[in-house]
Amino acid sequence: MKEDKFFKDELDKTIDFIFDLSEKYPETKEDVSKYLRQASLRALKKVNSKLKEFEKTLEAEK
Repeated sequence: MKEDKFFKDELDKTIDFIFDLSEKYPETKEDVSKYLRQASLRALKKVNSKLKEFEKTLEAEK
């Protein structure tokens, strides 16, 4: 799936960018880790909702 690869590549670029910033500005490391935790939670919630939508679609097709 091209979309999956695109999103994974974009996520990887974003994470690399954030870590580069935290290396460049060490005083921001705590903020960066807090931001990454929040971003991870948001991403997991989105994935979870997509999975629920997919599950409903599969149930409807039966």
